Formats: sequence, C-alpha cells, structure tokens
Amino acid sequence: MGNRCVITTKDVNKENRAQKLGVYLHWDGSPEQVEEILEECKEKKIRRPFDDYSYFWARFAQIAANYITGDSDNYETSIGIDVVDRLDCHNGDNGVYYIDNDLNVVKHTDGSELEDEWSRNEDVLNPRHSKMTTYYLMMASQNINLTNRQGDKIWQESY
Repeated sequence: MGNRCVITTKDVNKENRAQKLGVYLHWDGSPEQVEEILEECKEKKIRRPFDDYSYFWARFAQIAANYITGDSDNYETSIGIDVVDRLDCHNGDNGVYYIDNDLNVVKHTDGSELEDEWSRNEDVLNPRHSKMTTYYLMMASQNINLTNRQGDKIWQESY
C-alpha cells in the first residue's frame, strides 16, 4: 500500500518523541530513495537539523515532496511533517530512519522502539488520534454520512 517511512534525527527516543519533529513519506521510503533525498539536501546545502531545527525540517519536507513524483492523485497526500509521536513510525514498510547533523542515516529500525504497549493494541483508543475519533463520533451522532467519495476531504486538522 505504499513504501512508507519516517525520517527524524538521531536524538529522538520514546521519552522525547512528542517534542521532536519528523517527516512521514507514504511513497519513496526505501533506503535508496531516502539516501537520494538526503544527497539532494546536501547538494542544496540546506541548514543542518541540529544547527537550525525549524528551517531544516521545512526545507527537508520541501525537497522530499519535490522528490516524490507521479501522475496519480495519491501523491497529494504522500508526505507529512509532525512531531514523531503522531507519525506512523511502526508502519510495516521501512520504519524509521535516524539521521545525524551531516544528513547521514545512522540508524534504521522498524519503529517499534518508539511505541508504547497501548499503541500496538487496536482495541484501545489511541490518544494520538483522539481528535479524529471525537470528530467521527460527533458526525455519527448527528447522522451525517461519512462516505468518502473521491475528492472528499473527510478530515483536515487545522493549526
């Protein structure tokens, strides 16, 4: 269903994952593709993650989004930037790539090290998605049809 991965910095762990940023790629998350994206960042000489955190993540997301190509409409929702705690780290595809300040992958895992026991249990409400759950419950209680027709936006979080 994709070639998913999360890219974040080497200092992320279970304790600080709610404060650290990462980028989620739904497509183009293989080791070779991630290396190509990082090489492009190096060539463009973007600021480094431990030197200018917010600027790095903005430019990295831009370069990664430009890297993802295709004729399918699926590509419009293929990238996300958020705190690591809310990204799909244990995604079943390529997991998590941890990068250093020189934009090299220093660790690659399946992402399970960032999960709590409750996040692996689908029968338990996951607090990370409680806004969406609340929205669906509210819509259902008002008998609003949530059928997703092509092009419909069922959920869009505002910041």
